Amino acid sequence: DLFALGSTLYELMAGKPPYHDKSDVEIESLYKQEEFPCIEDFLCGELILRCWRREFKSADEVLAAFNDCVPLRREHPSKNQPPGSISPWTKLKAAILCWGRYQSKHLV
Repeated sequence: DLFALGSTLYELMAGKPPYHDKSDVEIESLYKQEEFPCIEDFLCGELILRCWRREFKSADEVLAAFNDCVPLRREHPSKNQPPGSISPWTKLKAAILCWGRYQSKHLV
């Protein structure tokens, strides 16, 4: 589901799962109360939040929102990025595209 996509995108940006320091019971309770980890400093953090709030109907909608989120920033490597490393933009886009393929094959 797209809620899990939001968590995957969060983990790609944070380098650790949401609420990595809490028990499964605590995490479930927080999510049920719609208390989500802070995403304000993340690339397209609003996109992650919208996944968690179940505001999308498909991965295609998430990808469209992602493309709107980064209209001028298309796969341009950072000057500080080591050669051969993958940019955060590319990681996010790849995760969304893979999720869309999975969704279309398995969840229809």
